[in-house]
Amino acid sequence: MIVVPKTYNGDLANLPEALTPLVLCSRWLIWRWEQAKNGKFTKPPYIATDPGRHAANNDPSTWGPYKDAVSAVHAGRAHGIGFSLTGSDYAAIDLDDCRDPETCKIAAWAQDIIDRAPGAYVEITVSGTGLRILGVAAGAEAHRRFVVTAEAGVEVFRKATRYITISGIQIGECAELTNIDAPIDYVSEMYGQPKPNGQSNSMADAGLFDGPILTGNDRSVDFHKLVWSCAGMGMSVDEIERELRTDHAGVIEKYLRPKDRLRKEIERCLSKRAHAQPKTDAAEEKGFVWPEPKPIPAGLQPVDSFNLDFLPEALKPWVGDVSERLQCPPDYVGISAVVALGSVIGRRMGIKPQQQTDWVEIPNVWGCFIGRPGTLKSPAMNEALRFVHRLEIEAAKENEVAVLAYKANINEYKLKQQVKVSLEKARMKKADSDAKKFKIELDVGEEPQEPKPRRYCTNDSSYEALGELLRDNPNGILVERDELISLLKHLDREEQVVARSFYLFRHIRSALPRLWDALAAS
Repeated sequence: MIVVPKTYNGDLANLPEALTPLVLCSRWLIWRWEQAKNGKFTKPPYIATDPGRHAANNDPSTWGPYKDAVSAVHAGRAHGIGFSLTGSDYAAIDLDDCRDPETCKIAAWAQDIIDRAPGAYVEITVSGTGLRILGVAAGAEAHRRFVVTAEAGVEVFRKATRYITISGIQIGECAELTNIDAPIDYVSEMYGQPKPNGQSNSMADAGLFDGPILTGNDRSVDFHKLVWSCAGMGMSVDEIERELRTDHAGVIEKYLRPKDRLRKEIERCLSKRAHAQPKTDAAEEKGFVWPEPKPIPAGLQPVDSFNLDFLPEALKPWVGDVSERLQCPPDYVGISAVVALGSVIGRRMGIKPQQQTDWVEIPNVWGCFIGRPGTLKSPAMNEALRFVHRLEIEAAKENEVAVLAYKANINEYKLKQQVKVSLEKARMKKADSDAKKFKIELDVGEEPQEPKPRRYCTNDSSYEALGELLRDNPNGILVERDELISLLKHLDREEQVVARSFYLFRHIRSALPRLWDALAAS
């Protein structure tokens, strides 16, 4: 029977307050202790709703909501929960083998890094022997591990394709995740300096250019880089294998199944490195020294927070209440509500730019909000559009009644037409003396018109469908899209030139009837 290491987990169902933004994201997975061939234990990620399948750092379809991950752990299907940093602004610093689980004493080098992140969120890692600093960052990509002592190391993750375990055992006080760019840069500068013998403390620095340029999938490239990096630090094959099995389970996964061939692949990779001939830069041959490249700014400009005072007084309490109950940003609800009201008002209200002329503009109201996955965008929009959806349901019921009445009226009208024709035929067959007997006045009336369904909203954004809906509903209609990227990509196609014209003119509601007539004619 295999005895797995002790797992240090806090109350996973009630994580510290600072981790609330992570809880709202659908970036969660689970992990289990697994023993490698060399006896060391690793923590490969698995899908929370399908614990038998591996999760991937670069595949969002294998991530899921926080509640699914916690449920899997509570059901005994995993040892802990994890969070994917890939494609997010969240960053972390791992301080490995820096803590004594018995005495809780923290190594001086690790405490120095923690002190350089005042107010940051710090937690004990699931092994109990390490610490993790978790926060947000906007600097350049950094995914590097540095050797501190023979046993200890520090690893930084910023814009990294990586998942991290979450224990929830917080050290100190922190109510909100802070920016940790400064301590990440400090670690990179402090431990990235070359050793006296000319080697680097960084695995990435030691072998970044130490080998031929490869092509292929990302995992194979990462594997070769890691092997060359370890070799550049003077590690033996045994040490390289131990390093990869301990800290890089995601990269080596393809070499472990169905048969463990990791050592053979390491040796094959090292043989390629031995035969690779380094290329000399032509500029260096001429004595030219390239300047140190400057990092490309990757952060976003600060944006003022949405203020409920932007909204009409009648909407403020309602929007604030929905936002509070859903625990979502108020702009998600406010933007949706304003656009929905604009669609219901429709062409009943316009803008007169000039007082002494008849110039009237009837504008459309456009709204868009963007947020990370798991921030409750769709529930917020649906809540704000609830009254429009209700109007749509009521209108559908009224239309159903109107259609039934139309069918009855049109049948009656056709029957009267048939009776009138029959009487007229009978009158014409009789002699003129008897004609008066058949002079029966039958008021057939006008033919009933088929009712046009009243529509308030649609999610069909094709210009053909919208044109027909607007012809029957000249006051206007709400078009809602849960995902904008698919619409934009569709409109970008060459054959969608007519659709682009339609949407370009839709900013002026008064132009719609003329525009649709022109498009329909073409």
